[in-house]
Amino acid sequence: VAVLVATASCWAKDADDEKLDCANAISTPEINLCARQDFENADAVLNDTYKKALAAIPSKATEKPNDAKSRENALRARQRAWVAKRDAECSTLNPNFSTGGTAITAEILACKTELTKARTVVLKDQYDSN
Repeated sequence: VAVLVATASCWAKDADDEKLDCANAISTPEINLCARQDFENADAVLNDTYKKALAAIPSKATEKPNDAKSRENALRARQRAWVAKRDAECSTLNPNFSTGGTAITAEILACKTELTKARTVVLKDQYDSN
């Protein structure tokens, strides 16, 4: 199991972050920062999609056991379970892909980004009425 240890300076956002060219990142700190930014962007989109999914439930709800409150509670429970599963899956990456060290941080973040984007698609497919 990989343990992530990061100092506040590794994740601090400042004006230099905006100048970082992630397409050409070569140092481990740059790669990790770009991976962090990718994950944060994917997570923000997921959170927005999740809020829209919750807001869409009343228009899709009927009567018990499929009333709005029951469906909202079910979605919240599924989302919490999904986050836990994503985090567990990504924190235990196959050692064949990494021997640990500083490269594991970007790999874990890339895993979380990929799964987060996939979850966003699922929520959009299930709840987007457009």
